[in-house]
Amino acid sequence: MSNKIKIWGRSTSINVQKALWAISECNLEYEQIVIGRQHGGTKEPWYHELNPNELVPAIKDGNLILWESNAIVSYICEKYGSPELCPEDIEGRALCTQWMIWQITSVYPHLRPIFMSKIRPSEFAGDPAQIEVSLGKMIKALDIFNDHLDGKDYVMGSSFSMADIPLGAVLNRWYLLMPEEKRHQHVLAWQQRLRQRPAFIKHTSLPLE
Repeated sequence: MSNKIKIWGRSTSINVQKALWAISECNLEYEQIVIGRQHGGTKEPWYHELNPNELVPAIKDGNLILWESNAIVSYICEKYGSPELCPEDIEGRALCTQWMIWQITSVYPHLRPIFMSKIRPSEFAGDPAQIEVSLGKMIKALDIFNDHLDGKDYVMGSSFSMADIPLGAVLNRWYLLMPEEKRHQHVLAWQQRLRQRPAFIKHTSLPLE
């Protein structure tokens, strides 16, 4: 019986990248089953049983089936990571969770229309004016994050933690889409630190699709 974590999803999915990054930071063996978009599979009954949302990723670790990428990141880091990766104190874990939820609620919803308009224009059904609104909201979110990172190397301070993974993957995509955007110097410096990490390089350096 294999002790490898199984993960379902295509490597170019931002949410799969988050999960794979966490798995690699913990030096875990994994088996990836490539599904999603051009690979199909997410609408199949067997996958619906794993993840009724029919989205990627999903993982299986022992008897546990888990979906939602940030929940996967939290689980992997808490079970297999170091105290720096997942703080042992409840306050530290709560702060990690805060920033991970913020990524979902206050960053990615504004990035997605920009991504769709640039990378999948044939699938973008929004009003072009929506892009300007999204850009403005992204800048406001980055203003908040830039202020937070003032005097810090990482989200939680001097040490890399699970809170850096969702934001790191998503804001890496922002800078790939908007290479001319240079106004948030603390965020840019943080991204450069992330780009020295082998797991970041391995899982986020793929073409956007």
